[in-house]
Amino acid sequence: MGPSAFRQNAQDMGDPRKRDPKPDRPASDADQGQILHRTMTVDGVTRTYDIYVPNSVADKIGKEGLDNTPVIYGFHGTGGNSNSTVQGNINLAKVANETGSILIAPQALGQNDPSSSQDPKTNPSHWHVEGQGQKGPPVDDVKFIKGIQMDAENALYGEFGGGQPREDFGKIDDIKLVGMSNGSVLAADIAANPKTYLRDGTTVSGGAFVTATQEVDLHEGNAPTHIAGEQLFTFGMKDAEATGRLFQSDPNAENDWMDSANLSRKERREYDNLETNDDKAQFALEHQGKADPETGRTVLEGMLYNDYRQRVVSAAAAQGVMISDQDFDAAMQKTEWGTSGHIKATSDDGTHSVDMRIDMVQNMGHESPNKKADVDRTGYDANDRMAGSMSGTLDIGEPPPDGGLRLADPDAKTDIQTAATRTLNLSSPGLG
Repeated sequence: MGPSAFRQNAQDMGDPRKRDPKPDRPASDADQGQILHRTMTVDGVTRTYDIYVPNSVADKIGKEGLDNTPVIYGFHGTGGNSNSTVQGNINLAKVANETGSILIAPQALGQNDPSSSQDPKTNPSHWHVEGQGQKGPPVDDVKFIKGIQMDAENALYGEFGGGQPREDFGKIDDIKLVGMSNGSVLAADIAANPKTYLRDGTTVSGGAFVTATQEVDLHEGNAPTHIAGEQLFTFGMKDAEATGRLFQSDPNAENDWMDSANLSRKERREYDNLETNDDKAQFALEHQGKADPETGRTVLEGMLYNDYRQRVVSAAAAQGVMISDQDFDAAMQKTEWGTSGHIKATSDDGTHSVDMRIDMVQNMGHESPNKKADVDRTGYDANDRMAGSMSGTLDIGEPPPDGGLRLADPDAKTDIQTAATRTLNLSSPGLG
């Protein structure tokens, strides 16, 4: 092809500036509202957080103010950020839209050096909660979260208050807490410890929705606090982090799994050559051996189940309610995506109560990205479950046609409904 012919063919392709534009990016749930980016100073340190306000909520508070408007505080996990909370892998904008809530997404500082820029590998973001591996200078994240309330109220008034007087705009008084991984510990810490209450006059009235599998150690010795509303615990049965922690904390766990896995010599050599605990945990999850016909769980799944059960029992005890292992097991029922239970329990003296939803998802790991492909793979939409818990509309007996709880055994429906509605009258020695 001669030069002139080449130029002619190139011209046939058209002017690049006049070609069709790139296709639009996929729609985001956050497109149904607006995001306010906020900056404040706490103990001389610059802190940031985002506020997401659905358009429908903006119209409402513009007319009626903040009173009785639900506010979700969403806490990302280690290495995450406020954007991931709003519209990234956690995507709580979807939950805010579905429940008519304002979403507040704070940003954690670096785990190793809070004064340095965050790097997911060398200095990941991390909520500094007692017992959660804090490194470097101390950080008072609870003080930061408390300070957000007044700043957010003023920001919302400035943006949506219009001409109404400030006092008529009201205050944040209906709070729900959502945490992923390390953020779940902060959510539980704020919800169940009276010392960390967000501000005088506010209540965690929608419940603490704690997802993922971090240890929940709620201030033994402090007076437990009643949390009104359903608490959602989501656990992944393919969780390498929980598996690695299990192997480290229980010297028999790794051997018990090994004895049950029936590894070939080649697989055993491959396992022995792995250098990190994370790699060994992932290998164990992929080589679990046969399931017990009676429970339907492998040995490793059984150990994870027991670990998760203890976390829920501990969280209830921190709120003044004792739940036995037998009551927990009785409430858990099999579904297409794993097992689920709903326990409403009250202390013997009637002064403390809990309302807990527990989901164990067979094909999910430590965090659920809430993407369509992952929802299709796991059969579980964590955001739909959170929205259902927050709005109080979740009906365990009648699964919605577009997702939510799907029953593998239709005959189990009555049993699940019974477990979901009964109240356990349990004693709470030393905690009442």
